[in-house]
Amino acid sequence: MVGLGNPGSKYRDTRHNIGFRVLERFAAEAGATLGYRHHSLLGQAQIDGVRVLALLPQTYMNESGVAVREALRYFKIANLSDLIVVHDEIDLAVGRVQIKQGGGLAGHNGLKSVAHHLGSRDFTRVRIGVGRPSSREEVVGYVLHPPALEERELLEVAIVEATASVVDLIRHGPNRAMSLHNHRGLPEVG
Repeated sequence: MVGLGNPGSKYRDTRHNIGFRVLERFAAEAGATLGYRHHSLLGQAQIDGVRVLALLPQTYMNESGVAVREALRYFKIANLSDLIVVHDEIDLAVGRVQIKQGGGLAGHNGLKSVAHHLGSRDFTRVRIGVGRPSSREEVVGYVLHPPALEERELLEVAIVEATASVVDLIRHGPNRAMSLHNHRGLPEVG
């Protein structure tokens, strides 16, 4: 399981780091300690007897695939259907969580890097909506800045939902997890 983001406190609360935030929450709930290994913060946990690796690449978003490829090789994970990538998604409304298998990369540089270094797009994604910038803003500036207060509240709820989605993916597989989570609307705040 990979959370996409950028290392360092400068990026911690940006929209682009939502994948990191989900994996950090997962690791805390699962009792996994994150340590530096394979160009990543890496932790291991057990979910219903299944060993789960939680990976936060420290290579910056645009080179995430380097760390993912290295970890998959080291742990001899060849089946990409076992890979879950958690990331921000500008094509979803703020706070919306959606599970997706394979498909396009929607211009997301972290996904592009992972697909390039693995030679495939055949992995599962947990997409967390951060909304699209206004026509005056560029996407890069938008995702690399913290969201407004009302968006932050929606995203905090979405982090909880996305963490539950990841656990359900591990426990039940993609079809069941999608039926449990993809139909839900926006999170409620308050």
